[in-house]
Amino acid sequence: MLASQRGAEAKQEFRGVLQFQVTVVAATGHSAIIVLPHPDDSDAGKFAVSFRAFRSLEGSFHVPVDATVKRVEVRLMQDGAVMASQSVSL
Repeated sequence: MLASQRGAEAKQEFRGVLQFQVTVVAATGHSAIIVLPHPDDSDAGKFAVSFRAFRSLEGSFHVPVDATVKRVEVRLMQDGAVMASQSVSL
């Protein structure tokens, strides 16, 4: 993923977090939305991002073995507000 700021915003460093909403369908046919990082996740700090003009972001996460990923939405959040989002249906 490539995150960027333009114009006057690029003069200040952006500090925020990534949030993923992953829609999965289990083998039983039930669908669920997995939110990452989970509020009590001890590794939540690995979702923190900071950049000035742009930054390439790379990483991975795990879903249950019997689940099929149907949709992924990534949100760039700052102080609890969604600053940008992008989704893809699979």
